[in-house]
Amino acid sequence: MAIVVFGPLIVGARGTIAGTIFSANKAGPFARGWNRGPNPRSTGQAAQRGRTSGMAKTWRGLTQLQRDAWVTWAADPAQEKFNSLGESYFASGFNWYVAINSRLLYVGRGTRPTPPAIARPAAPTISGLVIRSTASGLNSTIAYPVDEFLGFDLVLFTAMASSEGVLNKTQGWRLAHQTQAPGAASEIFQTGLEASFGTIFLTQRGFVRLCRQTTDGVRSAFATRYDDVT
Repeated sequence: MAIVVFGPLIVGARGTIAGTIFSANKAGPFARGWNRGPNPRSTGQAAQRGRTSGMAKTWRGLTQLQRDAWVTWAADPAQEKFNSLGESYFASGFNWYVAINSRLLYVGRGTRPTPPAIARPAAPTISGLVIRSTASGLNSTIAYPVDEFLGFDLVLFTAMASSEGVLNKTQGWRLAHQTQAPGAASEIFQTGLEASFGTIFLTQRGFVRLCRQTTDGVRSAFATRYDDVT
């Protein structure tokens, strides 16, 4: 890995150019060689590819009025995005069509030919998180206020890090909303955790990202939390 110092004409770089990856960490900008990573062809990966493979065809099947509506929606200030350098940009109408409908398919809902009409919801609250080791025989759980998910799908993404700080792949689930007590809900996801990451050890740390998703496919910002395996 090479450390990079930028001059007055270039203030930052992210991404890959001619086999070199440009990025930054707390120590500053750096560059390193690019290596093709493994392609695990996991069940989740195959399902996601299946959800998105036909989007270009269905996009072409929309009316011009419907495609124009997606373009207009994508250009709205509310859809502004930011890249890794903090610069703002707007995704295309087609990209939003793919993103929204992929989200809907992910949680088992049908696709939509027109853009969403509902505003972005607020992020949920994570009121409790416990990550259990396989040897404990207990269940990993995440808890949140029950009134925050009424009318929404909750989508959970989890990653595991080793004691050396190496972060493994991220796995996502749609939560099923199992009410445990008045005003509170929690989900058990030990089986899915072990199916995704194998044996869970005491030396690991679990990270979660939780968002609310409307029935139109609009996602909130993510609430995040971590817990050392117990």
